[in-house]
Amino acid sequence: MDGRERAAIRRLRAGVVPSWALERLSVAYEQIKKVVDQSLERVLAQKQIGPVFVEGEWGVGKTHLLSYVQASARTLGVPCALINLDASSSALNYPQRFYATIAERLSLEEHHGLKAIVTHIVCDQRTRPLVYAFSKSPESGDLSYALSVLCHSALSGEEAVAEEQNSWNILLGLDLNWSTYGYKRRDALARISALARMFGATGLGGLVVLFDEAETVDQLWNIRSRLTAYTTIGSMCQSAGLWAIFGITERFNQTLAEDIRRLAQERFFVEQNAHWFLTRWQKTSFDIVTPPSIDRALARMVAERVAKLYRDAYQVDLNEVHFDQVVAEWASNPIRNPRRLIRSIVERMDRARQIEF
Repeated sequence: MDGRERAAIRRLRAGVVPSWALERLSVAYEQIKKVVDQSLERVLAQKQIGPVFVEGEWGVGKTHLLSYVQASARTLGVPCALINLDASSSALNYPQRFYATIAERLSLEEHHGLKAIVTHIVCDQRTRPLVYAFSKSPESGDLSYALSVLCHSALSGEEAVAEEQNSWNILLGLDLNWSTYGYKRRDALARISALARMFGATGLGGLVVLFDEAETVDQLWNIRSRLTAYTTIGSMCQSAGLWAIFGITERFNQTLAEDIRRLAQERFFVEQNAHWFLTRWQKTSFDIVTPPSIDRALARMVAERVAKLYRDAYQVDLNEVHFDQVVAEWASNPIRNPRRLIRSIVERMDRARQIEF
């Protein structure tokens, strides 16, 4: 019995597809896989990567698609973080606030959080010289001193690294997240770019950041606040080795259309990075992908894959379980929520297993 597969089934009961089962349960992802693979190749080459906007309303599989991208990055060993945006604690116009969230949620293999990742690479004899060389280059920006100190401390062991609180304050953004000053915004964006370059210099490729619920930009105070948010997007999308993915709904499109209309009629100061983003958005220069729609044939394929995972998890033979009714009921609902389909399949398997025992 595979405990990992049982853990997957437990999550599926709640409508959550775990990262280790994403590829197994994803259907009709051929085109999306091509976009993801091409973008990750550019991350690994430390090139500029155009952003991807994942568009869809609630329940159509947008979160699943974002998780698929995250799992693909992890498979290649590229540091990755998923951020849920809002209009207050994690707003696009205050990167100094979500920088700390990125640092907290970064993951790389078994290492979770920027502190764990940096501790790993500065304590590893193979990568420490690379980190130290990077800290002495102009590419390190204001991470230079912190990384240099941690490299020296690593010679005394992980305990000495953990005690360098001043260095960690800088790396984790604890000196940024309290402030609303404009220069702190610039510092945060510069550090995000520096992290991507550091990961590239140490053989980890770069940095992938996924921002879900980017449509909450419409809740910001006014157009000036949103222009600052567009500056944030434009800055990150032009940083080599940094791939930004944004989950959006139709609200995001409507907000941008209205702001672009106002900018054409009224005079507002538009920062260079914001202008870069808005111009390219208006020209539809960015990749916008939607989760693949699931028809009855694909729903049947999902049912078969979930059932196979269930059988592998519990080592039971439930081949007599048929899903025609489940798929038909799901297809009759105009929303056709993939989460509901998966939960219904698992529920049917649970009932069949209880009857058998």
